[in-house]
Amino acid sequence: MLWLRRAKDPRRGKLGLPGGFIDFNETAEAALDREVREEIGIAVRAAKFVLSLPNRYEFAGVTYPVLDLFFTAQAIAPDQARPLDEVSELLWRRPEAVELDEIAFVSVREALVRFREGLA
Repeated sequence: MLWLRRAKDPRRGKLGLPGGFIDFNETAEAALDREVREEIGIAVRAAKFVLSLPNRYEFAGVTYPVLDLFFTAQAIAPDQARPLDEVSELLWRRPEAVELDEIAFVSVREALVRFREGLA
């Protein structure tokens, strides 16, 4: 799995996955492609929806309720991935090698637990 280290708050320095908010009139799949390109500079293909989980996102002193959508996808040219927008570092790790307390958001922790258990 490709993890990123967050360069900005919320949860600067913690691990996350490429992602972000869906723009108006944008599909979840198009947002996935756009966010991966913006954050790590590569394209993905064969995206498959895995699960969704509720979360809270703190921004500018406001906590927003959000719904996080998780996908698996194949990286195109993974050797060209590099940290870009709001990312300080990229880490390729096997799912079982990621410590849960390293992960920035509760929903991502829960998604990883379910993925490890074969529930996602």
